[in-house]
Amino acid sequence: EFGDPGHPIFEAVVRQKNGLKRRMQSILEEMMPHGRAESVAATLLMLIEGATLLAQMGQAEAAIRDSRKAAMGIVAASRRPQ
Repeated sequence: EFGDPGHPIFEAVVRQKNGLKRRMQSILEEMMPHGRAESVAATLLMLIEGATLLAQMGQAEAAIRDSRKAAMGIVAASRRPQ
């Protein structure tokens, strides 16, 4: 919606999303190595963004249900030894 990287709203959104990703990564680092936690946090952020879009399209219940299930699967798979 605000595609101009110099726009104040764009900058605020980037800060907010990066902050959320860092917080998730910090939590994930308690259960997996740093590099893996960073990757999983980025994946979960994409999942959140997609679920938010679906909710805005009127599919909130499915977005909540399906994204929760997917997030649990992503985290569980990431905790397994590789």
